[in-house]
Amino acid sequence: MLLLGIGQTIFAGVVLSKLWLWYIVRTFDVKPLSVIGAIGVLFIVEFLLFTMTTRQSFEKLRATKYSDLDDDEFTIVKKLFMILGLYPLTLGLAYVWQLFM
Repeated sequence: MLLLGIGQTIFAGVVLSKLWLWYIVRTFDVKPLSVIGAIGVLFIVEFLLFTMTTRQSFEKLRATKYSDLDDDEFTIVKKLFMILGLYPLTLGLAYVWQLFM
């Protein structure tokens, strides 16, 4: 499963770098985007989308499994998950990736 995810990420970087070359470079006369740089851009986009999706998932979870928690308790749990889980994981992966640039 991990190898499939890595392969998907690399292929997405190739596709984005080509789309960037064909449409953005020609239209706006900017520098081409390398595959590694394209994967970095994908990290940013996926982080933003995943953050939004995670918040929506928490609201669904709140309505079903954790309805016994009051709003303040649930907000603390949600924020701790983001601060201690999602953000460090994303930052760590992005840090390792930027070492290849």
